[in-house]
Amino acid sequence: MKKVTKTVISAALAASVMASAAGCSLFDKAAKECQEVGDEFIQAALEREISDMIDLCEDEDDAAAALEQYEQENEAIDLIIEKAEFEAGKADCKTKDGKGKIEYTITLPDYEAALDEEPEDEDEFGDLLEDVEETVEINVTLEFKLNKKDVWQISNPDEFAEDFFGELDEIDFPFGSEYEEMVDHLEWWWDDGNGVYTDTGDIELDIIPKTEYQSVTWEFYYEVYNQGGTNLIFTSTNKTDSGSYIEAYFYASDVWDQYTLPADTYRIVFYDLDGHEIAEDSCVVN
Repeated sequence: MKKVTKTVISAALAASVMASAAGCSLFDKAAKECQEVGDEFIQAALEREISDMIDLCEDEDDAAAALEQYEQENEAIDLIIEKAEFEAGKADCKTKDGKGKIEYTITLPDYEAALDEEPEDEDEFGDLLEDVEETVEINVTLEFKLNKKDVWQISNPDEFAEDFFGELDEIDFPFGSEYEEMVDHLEWWWDDGNGVYTDTGDIELDIIPKTEYQSVTWEFYYEVYNQGGTNLIFTSTNKTDSGSYIEAYFYASDVWDQYTLPADTYRIVFYDLDGHEIAEDSCVVN
């Protein structure tokens, strides 16, 4: 009897150990899978592969709204992030909960130290970044959810966009677009003369170049924002234009299945092909 009892106890103990091991294995699998997705997402961010980032997110529409505004190249920022490295903290992901999070540390060259040397352009800024020894860190937390197909996805791309891209977007670079000095003024077309439209299907904002620059060929693109001028809704293709006005136009049908623009405040921003802002203005649609 004693021997049998011993066997039963040993079997129970073995089962307990196996269950515990299985639980650890499950947790480790979740942690590993989360980090694989998180690493891929961060790497895509450093390469500015926005579409790849969106594909890794739980809600692709929300992700697009948060991330696509950072899709256009910005040479100065790209010089910084191409030298970035990242490290993942401990993954806190559990299959049972279907949720998780990982804190990442993104290490960048100390761009402020490089900017303190007052570079005249991106090329000089890039050379200074090569020489700088100091680094700065940006900490971001990625949150994850497990979908019905047992695939981990990023659930907070908006927070990442604000904490990483938004932080870089606020850097005050001393150099800007060469076109800025060529701008005489801006004009809204077909408005009431004060930047107000009523029952319109389109809006148009033109840069009026200074007379001496009207023979220059401009290479640019523009973005359109609504919701008071804060929400990106449209990015044009790259444009080439010259003459007495450089135009940006936006139609309701570019975004919506309708021919009248919803009442709102809209903002159009011109950029050169390096992502430097040239000029911007807002209008009201009633």
